[in-house]
Amino acid sequence: MKREFAGIIRLAALLLGSFACLAWAGEASEPKAASAGWPEWLGPRKLYPFDYALVYAKDKSAAKQAQKMLADVVKAAKRDGATGPIAGLVLVMDVKEKFPFEIDALLQAASKAQTQDANDQFKDALKSLAESKEEMGKHGLDVETMLSIMPIQIEPVMLREIVREFPEDVDRKIDWCVVVPTSRCTKAGFKKIIDAAMKDQKPGLAERAAMAAMMPIIERKVASEMKKTQQALLYELLLEVCKGLPADQKAQKVDAYKQELGLDEDFKIGPDDKDEDAPAPKSGEDK
Repeated sequence: MKREFAGIIRLAALLLGSFACLAWAGEASEPKAASAGWPEWLGPRKLYPFDYALVYAKDKSAAKQAQKMLADVVKAAKRDGATGPIAGLVLVMDVKEKFPFEIDALLQAASKAQTQDANDQFKDALKSLAESKEEMGKHGLDVETMLSIMPIQIEPVMLREIVREFPEDVDRKIDWCVVVPTSRCTKAGFKKIIDAAMKDQKPGLAERAAMAAMMPIIERKVASEMKKTQQALLYELLLEVCKGLPADQKAQKVDAYKQELGLDEDFKIGPDDKDEDAPAPKSGEDK
């Protein structure tokens, strides 16, 4: 039973790790973020201006979760030498919500936005995406499932191509943009992966019972790990646009911050793992 159970977890981890963050290089602009000129609504998501970024989320609870995480990362970045104004855009993806952009439109905008120096990085991202789509397809999953789990970086220069409602000078108003899932969204997406793995492995009743008993712990742990991944990505973005630090120092600080978060440790699941920042489910919503 233990061997089959471990196989399900490994398969889920493989699918989770196969999707690299879609990040494309670009020159940082002067930070000038302000809520003026931005649409109040982006589909079902409302604009919530905060100190460090503009946040689009379906409700105040999801927006505050992103704000708290960003505030913690900004504090760490400033502690480690990041200086100057910080201007960014955060798009929050909650449970049962679609990715903010059409995937094909995102890839087309990325293709147009590339410079000669960024071509290799872009090709690597596309290759990773293609491999992930193929791997997920084998297990009855689509790319939206991965996008509901992983934080995704998007270059500001691409945004106007994707969302015409954004300001024409969007790439000069912000320095960075990320799509981040809420803890509940991460849990729901990972459950789909586990369900797909269960169909592939076809475990017996005892194995299924053991898996069901462990799922709350697994979901909390995965949500916690993905939050750390979001923090690490945001930290790296904040240091990337900081002009006062040499590139080698930035890389060292990013590595140190990942260690501080515990991202360099092996993925382990225990009964004491918690997801303290997940917003409480509202009445009538899925937990």
